[in-house]
Amino acid sequence: MLRKFAKTILIGCALLGAAGVATAEDSIPVYAIALRGAEPVVLKGRLQGPEKSTKDFIVGVKQGETLTVSMKASKANSTYFNILPPHDATALFVGEMQGANEWRQRLDVSGNYTIRIYINRAAARKGVKSDYTLKISAS
Repeated sequence: MLRKFAKTILIGCALLGAAGVATAEDSIPVYAIALRGAEPVVLKGRLQGPEKSTKDFIVGVKQGETLTVSMKASKANSTYFNILPPHDATALFVGEMQGANEWRQRLDVSGNYTIRIYINRAAARKGVKSDYTLKISAS
């Protein structure tokens, strides 16, 4: 009886593992943005915690171009952005840690960069709403 129970548990665990587990990143809305060179693309919207507290914007940038990103938010003390390089989860810029809402850097690698805007976790849990204006350019 114990062997049958153990076998059932083992099969159940294997099935759960095969099904996978959804992560918070799976539910982040992703938007592809076409840049127009030095002329910035201006995006306006709202983040609202906890369910709609993060958005990803994907921009294609060529090696040697300078990517410039700036953001103004109605809740500036809790709304930030990060810059993620192509095929790498290690951020080039973490706005919340660096205390800045503007970033500019010449890029060494061509590819799709992710600009992740978000309300920090503490504010998102409280249901904070933040209207934002995001400006993105590459030249």
